[in-house]
Amino acid sequence: MLRKATRRTALVAAVVVAALVASFATFVAPAYAATLTASPTTDTATTATAGYMKQLIASGQGLNPVQFMQTSGGTSLVVSGTGLVTTSGNLVAGSYTAMGNLTDVPGIDTGTFSFTLTVTPSTITQIAPFTGTASFSGSTSFSAQLLTSGAITSPSFAKTGGSANLAVSSGGLVTTVGGPLRAGAYAVNGTDSDTLGNLGTFSFTLTVNADLPGPPTIQTASPGNNSAKVRWLAPASDGGGAITGYLITPSGGAPPVQAPAGSTSFTVPFLNDGTAYTFTVAAINAAGTGPASAPSNSVTPTPTGYWLVASDGGIFSFGQNLFYGSTGGIHLNQPIVGMASTPDDLGYWLVASDGGIFAYGDANFFGSTGSIHLNQPIVGMASTPTGNGYWMVASDGGIFTFGDAHFHGSTGGKHLNKPIVGMAATPQGAGYWLVASDGGIFTFGTAGYYGSTGGTPLNKPIVGMASTSTGKGYWLVASDGGIFAFGDAAFYGSTGSKVLNMPIVGMDISPKGKGYWLVASDGGIFAFGDATFLGSTGGKVLNQPIVGMG
Repeated sequence: MLRKATRRTALVAAVVVAALVASFATFVAPAYAATLTASPTTDTATTATAGYMKQLIASGQGLNPVQFMQTSGGTSLVVSGTGLVTTSGNLVAGSYTAMGNLTDVPGIDTGTFSFTLTVTPSTITQIAPFTGTASFSGSTSFSAQLLTSGAITSPSFAKTGGSANLAVSSGGLVTTVGGPLRAGAYAVNGTDSDTLGNLGTFSFTLTVNADLPGPPTIQTASPGNNSAKVRWLAPASDGGGAITGYLITPSGGAPPVQAPAGSTSFTVPFLNDGTAYTFTVAAINAAGTGPASAPSNSVTPTPTGYWLVASDGGIFSFGQNLFYGSTGGIHLNQPIVGMASTPDDLGYWLVASDGGIFAYGDANFFGSTGSIHLNQPIVGMASTPTGNGYWMVASDGGIFTFGDAHFHGSTGGKHLNKPIVGMAATPQGAGYWLVASDGGIFTFGTAGYYGSTGGTPLNKPIVGMASTSTGKGYWLVASDGGIFAFGDAAFYGSTGSKVLNMPIVGMDISPKGKGYWLVASDGGIFAFGDATFLGSTGGKVLNQPIVGMG
């Protein structure tokens, strides 16, 4: 009985233990599903990016490995089973999204992913060449290839502005249009783009250099007093650049001189009387001096001379200077106050106090103020180096220009201590001086200031002036014949300490600039330096007083 009871107890215990074990196993076996997530969810790139890739990283309670499955978003973005995002080729600018599911290997834990790639345009950069050069004669065939960096494929170029003389093809080839192009800078600009939407700009400048101008055509040379007037025609070709002047070269070793741009005649000074000369002319532009013309005819300058002019326009000629006409027998509205000779001394102009002009010999009429109301009377004049124009000056310093004479300024609107009494032009005609009766000097254009008597007490007032052949100095003359020299003007003598029958009214320099004449109102002549006395009206009865010389 006892053994049966023990076996029964053991069986019951075994059943209970088995039940407990079965109950425990049932309790721990169930699994609970988790939600998986993936990051990053966004990224950016440029259109220039090639081979883009990004690894999506899963997180959550799932078991590794995690598998990705793309469900939408097209073919531009591809998501592999491991979460590697890659592009399919190069993308144009825009926004690209790929979406799908992710799960762990047992498939218990799941989630979704969304990834957006934003693609922005890249900048296309222009690289050399930015500039090009060509010559005037060869610019018709000029071309240059524009180059860029940063484009995925070959960019397309489009011109948006710049010179009409430059064209740009869609492939970036710059070529000239028309020609040959004249010397100067020609710029063109525009945009370029590729198939992905990358954008850039370009700018290109072509510089065309002038060639040497061709030779001028020589015309004639005419003798003057220690000078000769040379005439020519402009060259058939200016080399593509504006002609800036002409180089005139005398034969026999005499120094060359330069005539201003636009001139077709020029008087060569400082030649030796009695010596035969021929002349060649060469044009000048930015490239240099071109070939010379054929030689001119031979001429022999004649000895010097001078003219005196009276207030009625009567002309008195001395030495080799010829008489070409006068107003001595004409009724004038206003008296003559001065004169100027042409560069070759083959003509002259007379000017009246109302600005009326009277031209004789090879002096041409270019205009006057004879019919204009003036604030103050005209007191003097000067001719340009070409003889193709002149200036007139009024007593208030007002300047009136005619022909190729250029306006460089005046004292017309200024308060003056003393009135203006005369003027002188620079040798190249690019400036002038005005002088007041106290010797005050006013400079304009390229005329330099070398001194004055404006602050010096004078025995007698200043009545005129003359410039040196270099333009780097001048003389002033007073009514007693006192001479004041400034700059490179040398003092050769004066009548300042002499008793004069009549006051000095003007002066003129000798052809070589190594002396000067003074003239009194009775026509008396006083010669100094290398200026030679050739006669005067000092002992003659004049209808009207002398007012100037030339």
